[in-house]
Amino acid sequence: MTIHINTTDDFLRALRGSEEFRSAARRELLTEELLEVPGQLVDIRKTQNAMLEEQGEMRKTQNAMLEEQGEMRAKSDALQETQNAMLEEQREMRKTQNAMLEELREMRAKSDALQETQNALLETVATLLRDTSEIKTDTRALHGMYRREHQDLHRFRGNYASHAARTNRYEIVKLFARSRMMRRIRYNVLSSDALDMMIEENYDSLDKLGLSDEALNSFPVADLVVEVTERRTSRPGFYIVVEASYTVTGSDVARASERARILQCATGLDAYAVVAAVRLAPNIQDTVEGNIERYLEAGDEDGVFWFPIVEEDLEPPDPC
Repeated sequence: MTIHINTTDDFLRALRGSEEFRSAARRELLTEELLEVPGQLVDIRKTQNAMLEEQGEMRKTQNAMLEEQGEMRAKSDALQETQNAMLEEQREMRKTQNAMLEELREMRAKSDALQETQNALLETVATLLRDTSEIKTDTRALHGMYRREHQDLHRFRGNYASHAARTNRYEIVKLFARSRMMRRIRYNVLSSDALDMMIEENYDSLDKLGLSDEALNSFPVADLVVEVTERRTSRPGFYIVVEASYTVTGSDVARASERARILQCATGLDAYAVVAAVRLAPNIQDTVEGNIERYLEAGDEDGVFWFPIVEEDLEPPDPC
């Protein structure tokens, strides 16, 4: 292609219009180093872009490292706080340990003192045991003497309770006679032989009561059995059986009740059970009646009337 160039504008139009012309003009006008510059610029731009990308990655890495560093600093702060707390706790534990060691030393000192006291006590006990062994014989003798005196006092009280009941037999009879509207009476204390004959003559009837052999065998030795009769009559009115004791127990109540049943079965008449005593045992206070009217109105064949004896009635009779 032929290009006519007369002016500068023609030259510029030719450059603009033809790539081939531009390349030819470039080869003529530029050195090889300048011709290689565009390629080098491209390489430089690529390198620059790569460096920018690498710088971006490095910035990301740096940001990640900064974030991780922040987290590590937070963890480090937390660890420092934990360490400080542990150190404080360790100091408190050391204080406690020191206090415990001090207390242990005091306890050891007290233990030593107690050991000394114990040794002294053991020595004293050993001495006392030696002394005790020497008085054991006397103690046994005193205990035996006390037991015999206690038994003697028990028998004494029982005997004088029986004596007091016999002394007060008229007062006992009067209570029942008055309640039965009997004006003039006579009474008779039955002997052991009479009571024994009563068992003999009514053996079969009494056997049907179902009482124990002991109840029937001991009936003749009852403390007091009184037959009460209204004067100018030949048939007795009623019977009273009395059990005498210093303190009434359940066995006294049972004996009086059983003996009254024997009398009633053997005679066919009313027989009243009485316990004469200074006081009642706590466990039988609700089983005896102290009011004569309530006792008679109840009509209980197992009921028992309590006639109180005063302490003065238990004094032995004047030997003079």
